[in-house]
Parts: sequence; structure tokens; C-alpha cells
Amino acid sequence: MHRIVRIFGAAALAAGVALAAGCVPVASTGGTARTPPDTEWRLESMPGVASVEGARGAPTLRIDPAAARVSGDGGVNRYSAKAAIDGASLRVGDAIATRMAGSPDAMALESAFLGRLQRVAAWRLDGDRLVLLDAGGAALMVLRPADGASR
Repeated sequence: MHRIVRIFGAAALAAGVALAAGCVPVASTGGTARTPPDTEWRLESMPGVASVEGARGAPTLRIDPAAARVSGDGGVNRYSAKAAIDGASLRVGDAIATRMAGSPDAMALESAFLGRLQRVAAWRLDGDRLVLLDAGGAALMVLRPADGASR
């Protein structure tokens, strides 16, 4: 009887630790993750936006949970912003950016990208894609590893 209680107690403790740590399921991998994988992500698509190529290619995103920041290239300018990451929750603050000019199309893409970053409420992995979601669970953008390798 004591052995059953110990096994049950250990399982309950492990489940409690996992919940307290903020672990969330990761789509398609069957594992858990507390933060998005540490990699540079490149914009693949944004609903309603035909082209995601800026002056220097598609915008990029790197999430640094230890520094509580996100940063990258908006397609024209480099940017950085404070971020709060808690399990599947991700909140991005106002971005600071360099002030270079680009074509009207590239500037519009960068503005849309940075605007959507500020609307992000959550993230999830879908295979090797990072999907950023709004508060209602709708996809704001889909990113892929910048180096093209699967994660």
C-alpha cells in the first residue's frame, strides 16, 4: 500500500512541477516546450499580405527569453523590443528600430510586421514553423527557421 501511495505521490509531484514550470504541449512533436526554440525565424506568411519580401528579404525574429527581448530585421530596419514570455504566452512591447528608408512596399511590409508583433498574445509550433497568434487564437504570422533547416 505504501508503495502505491509513493508512486502516485511521485506522479502527482511531477505533474505539479510541469504545470508550475509552464510547460505546454508542442504541436506535432509530442513533447513540451516552455519557450520557442532559440533560433532566428524568417517570415513565411502573414494573412492578407501578398508579398513578405522587404528590401533585405523577409523580416526576421529572434526571441530571447533570458533577456526578455525580441529582435530582428524588419525588412528595411533592425528592431528590438521588450517581450514577456510565459509558457505559450508571448507579449511584445513597442519596438525601437533604426531609421533607414526603403521602397513604399518594403516600408509598408515592415510596418505591418512590427504592428502585428505588438498584437501577439501566444505562440505555437506547427512542425518546424513558428505560428504567432492574437488574443483570439487567430494566426498573425507564420515563420520558418531562417537557415532553412528543420528544427
